[in-house]
Amino acid sequence: MNLQPLAQLQARHEALIAALDTNDIDAIGKACTGLDETLTSLGSVQAWVATPELKAAAERIGGLADAAAMRLNVLADQARRRADALAIARGRAPTYSRS
Repeated sequence: MNLQPLAQLQARHEALIAALDTNDIDAIGKACTGLDETLTSLGSVQAWVATPELKAAAERIGGLADAAAMRLNVLADQARRRADALAIARGRAPTYSRS
């Protein structure tokens, strides 16, 4: 297998991270759609041969996926805190809780 599909996957992850960092909802949506399309196309690849280059690319992409997940967690926490602050300002209990 050549590394081109993985290079595209890496670029899609990087685009998602950039969109998350700018809080641009349209860019986040487009990045998610692009990532989904790329992952779907990779699902049809049958010849996954383990090579050092493939392993290194997969590790880079895994790190990018972790970075995107961390950003999503931060954004979700910020949204929860804002919703809670608004609820408290209105004299209500916090909106969201983990319990």
